[in-house]
Amino acid sequence: MKTGYYNGISATYDGRHGQCSNFEFRKYIESLEKVADALKDKGETLEQIEYALDKYCSDNPFEDKEAKEAEAEKREKVYAQYKDDEEKEAEVTQGTYDKITSESVMISRGDVIVNLQTKIYYYIEFKANRFLSLKDGSSWDRLFASDILCVENSGNNGTFRNIKTKGSRISKQELIDNNACVFGNYKDALKEIELIYQLVPQAKEYSLFYVDLIRGSVPPNHLFTIDEFRDQLRSADDRVGNRAVVDLDGYVHVIPEADYDESGEQYPVALREEYGAQNKYTGKYANLSDESIRDNYLMLLEGWRDYLEYGSRERRDYTDLRDDKDILSGIKAHY
Repeated sequence: MKTGYYNGISATYDGRHGQCSNFEFRKYIESLEKVADALKDKGETLEQIEYALDKYCSDNPFEDKEAKEAEAEKREKVYAQYKDDEEKEAEVTQGTYDKITSESVMISRGDVIVNLQTKIYYYIEFKANRFLSLKDGSSWDRLFASDILCVENSGNNGTFRNIKTKGSRISKQELIDNNACVFGNYKDALKEIELIYQLVPQAKEYSLFYVDLIRGSVPPNHLFTIDEFRDQLRSADDRVGNRAVVDLDGYVHVIPEADYDESGEQYPVALREEYGAQNKYTGKYANLSDESIRDNYLMLLEGWRDYLEYGSRERRDYTDLRDDKDILSGIKAHY
């Protein structure tokens, strides 16, 4: 069988031998051999015989054609639904963008940076699906541009303004220059988004607004250590998934993944991957090697350094660092 014609025919890679009985498959192999023998008697080469058999086997005789047609019809319906959903999302996205950039938004808790001294500023950004295709063929690829809620002259009203950035990060100065509306408290920013959704309720389905952050002018008051990180891993509950984060004060935490899903964006630094539940990655009985603790600690530390340096949210899943000797002096300069 392994050296027979069947395994040399590419068309049979569909697994048809598993769609029939042993008797039916034996008859099928015998029919192939008869075709091959007839071609051999005519003086055909092995290459010509295999080519002919490949054509002969292009149709699968054991295939349930009705089931295949039903599956094809199902795929077409799924694709049609996907296109309908995409068209609806594009329509909602465009309508939302037009409304928030042309009409004022009531600001209830926000302020401008010059009036707010804090360790971290939260601001609200319009963030569409950048792979979404619009009717004119363009896409919402706004990777290097952001629409930020900015304060108007009255102070109680705002509008979303497109802030062109020189790179992938928005600088504090760009927020200042555009009178960006900022919040010293993450929950206040979330409440503001809920007010915006009252203006454009259809946008909530697609989460078109989210809270971003930038480092404030007040320095942090703590720098976490590897021992503190180890203690956090030990005290976490292994029955649930967990995530390592660093808060605005510089303290490291290992929090339940459910809490991270709900409010993880408030943390300036976090690991990209969670510690899976019931795998002994965390908790009292965790298998914590010195190497894995060190690598995770250094990822968080590198993210903390970049946050202090550039001011934007940092997420990490890799580092080239092998120890913290060279990086600590640069971090401490920000305290």
